[in-house]
Amino acid sequence: MVTRIEADLAALRFVLMAKKLFEYRPFIEYAGEITEESGKRQYTSKCGLSCASTTTVLSQYEDLTNDKGEDILEVWGNKMRKLGQDPDLISQESARVGTAAHALIESYLIDGVYPLGSLVEQKLACTAIDNFYSHVDPEYAQVEQPLFFHGNIQKNPENFMLAGRYDNLVKIPDNTFKTVKTGEIISEKFVICDLKTKRSYEKLKKGGVKLKSLGRSDNVDFMFKNCLQASFYAAALTLGTDFKERYGAGITGAVLVYVNEERSKLAYLSHSDLNYYWRIFKDILRDFYGIKPLERNWKQMISDANWRPDYVNGGYTSNIPKEIESIK
Repeated sequence: MVTRIEADLAALRFVLMAKKLFEYRPFIEYAGEITEESGKRQYTSKCGLSCASTTTVLSQYEDLTNDKGEDILEVWGNKMRKLGQDPDLISQESARVGTAAHALIESYLIDGVYPLGSLVEQKLACTAIDNFYSHVDPEYAQVEQPLFFHGNIQKNPENFMLAGRYDNLVKIPDNTFKTVKTGEIISEKFVICDLKTKRSYEKLKKGGVKLKSLGRSDNVDFMFKNCLQASFYAAALTLGTDFKERYGAGITGAVLVYVNEERSKLAYLSHSDLNYYWRIFKDILRDFYGIKPLERNWKQMISDANWRPDYVNGGYTSNIPKEIESIK
């Protein structure tokens, strides 16, 4: 079921895409997608192959319980109701704001239109643009491209499929971003971007508001699902299309862009990080398609991504995305 917001957004994309010079369209056996009332999304290829989206697959494995074994969404909903707020209305408004913010950023990338105004979605888009998107190469930007990947095209073919639609594909120039912790300079490369909008303030029971956190940088927990999705987009573009042949390099990085109305957190995944998460995603897909049972649960996979033994060099290694910032 396509909502009015999704239909309007699709129409906006069509108009904007007609004005863009860089319009990479990989050969993909992609025909369409159907979103069910439950929220599950199914993709279909031109030759009749059908498969689930990244979100649908991962939702079957994602563990949404806290340390007490409680459902975190249920805990949050109860908290909102105690504060006299309707959690369903909050979720609907957040979805609307997020969709609108995505559209404004797409407009900026494709047509150079900077959003002005005081609406929440405009503030969110401005924060993302000021801290990240204004620093990417304006000649290379692609938005909302669907991808359809078949495991049989791998060196060791496997009968699994996956589809999805990434937020942005952009090129970051040399000497534009550095890691916050070490100051390491990020080299020029094409990167997949996954944008996540978050509201800045939370209402308190006795009135007033509290500034909400964008999440920790020393733990992959809240980013884990996003890391897996980014790894799929990078793998599908690099392995399953002619992108590398046309532009001289595959997708060797990803940036998770978390923003609220006041600040941003940019989490960078290197080439090795993407390869690591893609291996995990393939394990999940093998289980999903009944090829091989998954040996670790969601929380165990998160724990391993944080710190795991390095049997080659000794010690431990981490695949926590590195926080980056623009070089001013």
